[in-house]
Amino acid sequence: MEGFEYRRDNHLILPYVPDKLDFREDVLLVVFNRLKQDGLYATVFHDNPAMSFNEFITFMSSRAVHLTFFCMIKDGIEELAGMCWLTDCVQAGNSIKRGNGSFVFFKDYQKPEYTQPLGKLALDYWFEKLGLTVVIGVTPANNRAAVIYAKRLGFKE
Repeated sequence: MEGFEYRRDNHLILPYVPDKLDFREDVLLVVFNRLKQDGLYATVFHDNPAMSFNEFITFMSSRAVHLTFFCMIKDGIEELAGMCWLTDCVQAGNSIKRGNGSFVFFKDYQKPEYTQPLGKLALDYWFEKLGLTVVIGVTPANNRAAVIYAKRLGFKE
């Protein structure tokens, strides 16, 4: 992805477009399995922790979801580090466009050296490319790490 505008150093975000094969066809299966393997699935999808693989694929492939993958580039190879997504993007009046944002990083990439630059890239993409003016996130209060991360990215309570 040489020249991709949402890359800084070895941090890269890649928007997922279901009709394009910029990714292996099984990328959502890989993500689903990794979330389960890392014990993150029920935490991330706290509103529907029993979501099946088919429901996950349907949700993430929906045109109403703007899915973006977090990648780290190591020795010229893109390694999947996590993902973020937007839902419920709406235009509210003439000047406000908002969406609900979510983030997840795989266990190997949950250090600030990965999460901060990748999260900032995602926010830049959402605000600059997608034209959002407001991003809303719902983070369960008992998910302390996610609450701290959201505050580091600049989200307010």
